[in-house]
Amino acid sequence: MSESKSKLNAMVELLGSSLLKKVGSKISTAEAFHGKKFVVLYFSASWCPPCKAFTPQLVKFYNKCSKEGQFEVVFVSSDRTVPSFDEYYGKMPWLAIPTDAAAVEIKTNLAKTFSIAGIPTTIVLEVDSGKYITDNPRTVVPSVVDEPVPDILKAVQEWNEMESVPLEEAAATRQAAAPKRNIIVSMILHILKNPMYIFGMLYFWKMGKRYLNDLLSDGTEVDEAVDEGVNNVADSTEF
Repeated sequence: MSESKSKLNAMVELLGSSLLKKVGSKISTAEAFHGKKFVVLYFSASWCPPCKAFTPQLVKFYNKCSKEGQFEVVFVSSDRTVPSFDEYYGKMPWLAIPTDAAAVEIKTNLAKTFSIAGIPTTIVLEVDSGKYITDNPRTVVPSVVDEPVPDILKAVQEWNEMESVPLEEAAATRQAAAPKRNIIVSMILHILKNPMYIFGMLYFWKMGKRYLNDLLSDGTEVDEAVDEGVNNVADSTEF
């Protein structure tokens, strides 16, 4: 086995033996990364508004400097149907993880390896080693994409200067670098991601208000009504 093919084993192991180069057409992973130094994994989906806003910027960035910057982009889709994937991917000029059953495990493993908690997310890896470098294209690309090509290439050249990290440490590295979230913001986001919490709060509010109105209509004191209403709602389990 040649040295170049041996180096590309990291990409084959991570992304599978073949990738889509356009809808309905595949290319071997080894061939796709021949002569490339970096790969940008692009976690995205057609139903995601921030993704739709970022994708055209990444397309422009890719078209301007992917050849000279020696990098390739691979779309890791979270689309729920193949037609949705086909329509969205049809607007992209780069590679993609296929949509067949075997690819589901690959995408799941990628999301787990890099601790993907939201999209769009971009992950830069070294092609030769498969090691993690950075997730900065998501924030850097919008700020440089309209600059002259030499200035855009500086963003790519910075990847050469960054320390690469084994994949086993990638998720921990990303989490350590992430800004700490305010606990109240975290609680709000958690509630919004779990609609049953919202329904539950609305239910308890409605029941509490009804008990309170009933008690006040009977001439019960306000403090007494609140205590009794809260107790009655807490005892109620019927949704």
